Amino acid sequence: GDPVITLVSTGEAEAWLQLPERHVALLKQTSPESVELRFPGANEPIHADKLSLVPDVEGRSRSFYLIAHIPDPEKNPAGTTSHAEGVTADEQGNVYGAEVSEQNIRKWTKKEN
Repeated sequence: GDPVITLVSTGEAEAWLQLPERHVALLKQTSPESVELRFPGANEPIHADKLSLVPDVEGRSRSFYLIAHIPDPEKNPAGTTSHAEGVTADEQGNVYGAEVSEQNIRKWTKKEN
């Protein structure tokens, strides 16, 4: 049958940013260690590090991709991450994840269209 849910990691992530060709030379010159990502509706910017530039230019748009690593925002001193390690769903489509190191159960509800 069709998938009921899509699991998405809540831990570390990557941001793939399209960068116009005219900005690539400056990026290579300055070699920043991190970038700040701002999103509409978000109170605080997200700091992304471990930048890498995909060396191939995208055809018509003449853009390059910059890949930025987004660290897990809830990393604890023990070095574990904040993702759910045990996952289940109920008949209503709610998804539950057991966060072991946090000793927590998180519930996700299906967004109605």
